[in-house]
Amino acid sequence: MFLPGSDGPTSSLTPSVLPEHLWLAIAVAIVFSFILAAVEISREVQKTLRCCLIPQSFFYACLLIFGNLITTLLAAVLVAKMNPGLAPYYWFFAAFFGVFAFETVLKNTNVTVLDKGVLTIQDWLKKALTGATAAAIVRDVRLNDREIGKLAAALAKVPEARLNAFAAIKLASGAGASVVPQLDATAAANKADPMLYKAYAIAYAVSPSVVRAFLTEN
Repeated sequence: MFLPGSDGPTSSLTPSVLPEHLWLAIAVAIVFSFILAAVEISREVQKTLRCCLIPQSFFYACLLIFGNLITTLLAAVLVAKMNPGLAPYYWFFAAFFGVFAFETVLKNTNVTVLDKGVLTIQDWLKKALTGATAAAIVRDVRLNDREIGKLAAALAKVPEARLNAFAAIKLASGAGASVVPQLDATAAANKADPMLYKAYAIAYAVSPSVVRAFLTEN
């Protein structure tokens, strides 16, 4: 492509945006998209980030990336009209404006079939976010159960006298030390290992950080 009066070819996108700047803007937009997806899912779940590392989250992030790349390319054309002194930073402005303008630009974009609206881009994102949130909650429950199992196994190896004292203090609810005989009786009635039974009762009821602190003392 040649501009009138120019001596050589220019970019088909815009004469002011270098190809390497455009690729850098795309890379930054992808990184921003993953960060936003992780923040949004963890905010919805209100749990730690570890439970959000699931395929459903990746699908949601891919939808964000798709929309953010479109708006980043559009923004690249606009930022090229900024002050030429900012040209080395065009890639950043293109990615920034592209990512954070995505919702504004596409929230009313409809997909139609036979002149009937199917879903807006925002609907797609909402459904994907709902699926990722539900899957993250399930993963969080599984991770917690696994953590409780590990803590219970470690507690079961603690000397019984120390475990009983810890259970009496942490599980007492007005009954004082009687909680320990109750746990022993329930374990015997269910033909369960009393140490493991008390260990699981503690692991489920007491904060993991408190349990770990107790285990480090033994």
